[in-house]
Amino acid sequence: MWRRLVPLVLGGLVACELEPMDEPAGYLAGPPRDPATASGAAAAGADPPGASQATDGANTSSGPTPSPTPPPSAKLATGLAIAEIALFQGVKVTVAKAGAKATRTVPIVAGRDGLVRVYVTPENGYVAKAVRAELHLVSDGKGLPIAVDTKTIAAASSDNAMASTFNFEVPGANLPAGVTFFVQLIDEGAAPVPTATANAAQYPVNGVAESLDVAAGPGALKIMLVPMRYGADGSNRVPDTSPAILEELRKKTLELYPVPAVNITVHDPVQFGGVISGTGAGWDAALASVTQLRMQEKPAADVYYYGVFAPGTTLTNYCTGSCVLGLSNLASSVTDASQRASIGVLYNNAATFGTLPHELGHAHGRRHAPCGGVAGADPSYPYQDGTIGVFGYSIVTKQLKNPGATTTPHDFMSYCGPEWTSDYTFKALFDRGRALGGAQVRSLAAPPVSRSLRFLFDRQGVLTWRDAPPFETTEALGGDPRVVTFKDAAGTVVGEATAHRYDYGHVDGGYFLVPSAPAGTATVLIEGAGTVAAP
Repeated sequence: MWRRLVPLVLGGLVACELEPMDEPAGYLAGPPRDPATASGAAAAGADPPGASQATDGANTSSGPTPSPTPPPSAKLATGLAIAEIALFQGVKVTVAKAGAKATRTVPIVAGRDGLVRVYVTPENGYVAKAVRAELHLVSDGKGLPIAVDTKTIAAASSDNAMASTFNFEVPGANLPAGVTFFVQLIDEGAAPVPTATANAAQYPVNGVAESLDVAAGPGALKIMLVPMRYGADGSNRVPDTSPAILEELRKKTLELYPVPAVNITVHDPVQFGGVISGTGAGWDAALASVTQLRMQEKPAADVYYYGVFAPGTTLTNYCTGSCVLGLSNLASSVTDASQRASIGVLYNNAATFGTLPHELGHAHGRRHAPCGGVAGADPSYPYQDGTIGVFGYSIVTKQLKNPGATTTPHDFMSYCGPEWTSDYTFKALFDRGRALGGAQVRSLAAPPVSRSLRFLFDRQGVLTWRDAPPFETTEALGGDPRVVTFKDAAGTVVGEATAHRYDYGHVDGGYFLVPSAPAGTATVLIEGAGTVAAP
């Protein structure tokens, strides 16, 4: 997939719009250095100014003494009913509604920070007063610190008004698999009532703690950041990978991906001598070099390689119109680790920070969301124009994401902004991460070494041979297998083999890996693709 930057002058300001462009395709080596790692649990990352206001009174300080079971009696509020409970770890997941457990389509991620919102409905004649909401979490038979939020609420809660709900910031450490919970609305002026009696001011209404059904899924997202020395202009320039830049990349990725943490390790710089142009020239060669590097180094199957470079001294210097910002393999198979490779420009600029999670989305097998003129959008995407469909919340910036806002958020796998994630993409990334954890990944150490030539195909299907060193790997190749036939100048078949087709991150184009041709080969016929002269 191409990610393209288009400067737009809006009232004297420069905005950035992402849009598709025609697709266009080296070889490097070098061991990782001692890891310079930007990592952190989901709780990491300082809140921006005003973040405490964004959550509007959320209070996670300890309340009453924790207990693994609800107390036999409590001063439950009268006239104020719990209408809904939802947990936001990126997108809204309704846990309970109208006094009953809700059916979910999106999992709650173990170990990931979240915001719990308790929605309430006042009964007719209710006189608003200060009410303390308590969120009780129980793990392994032990009560965790009780989160409390005290508010005076006079009207029914709504999604878009944080002040209308009781809000609790919950650290990921308090959301392990198997955790149970209960919620109570406490009015200190009320008389105690038995909690075993059904009451709308508590959930579950019968006073028995209920499983939160937290899903043990993906662990930390592991990214190998590969700085590429840009040699085409003689500068050998490498992008800034200082701790501050790594932290921006980490936070941007963390808020969009359903993982407890994002770990970024910086590779030793590698040399790249080709030209990389904003119009698309050289990008496929750069991606091929990072893909080959991953094949050679044989990291763990769940490590995503991301090559970064700075073709110009600044983003403005590189981008003189509409510009390509990134490219990725489309890793359609969870078992094919070789395709977990992507590339992008990197500057101290928000547009390039957002390129990383987008391209990694393709490396997770995600196609484009349908907005901004993308090529071959995901036909199963459920929302019109790539919008997010449901409310979201950033665990990094502590900001609510309203799908009905005047400036409508769009899924980060589209070319439209502002960017957020839909529940569709959030769940799909979770499913890929969990599948990767249990997948029988193709062996990365099965001899012998195979050598393959690359034949590119463009959106018209035209085949060309890429004059570059062959791919060498001990990994069993994935991709779409195709029969390849080798013929001599007289048209006589001199051999057959299996080629493997790989697409770019959902743009019309990609490449075939074709075994070395037998002696005397004049033409190469690839099943379903056509014939090309032998190199």
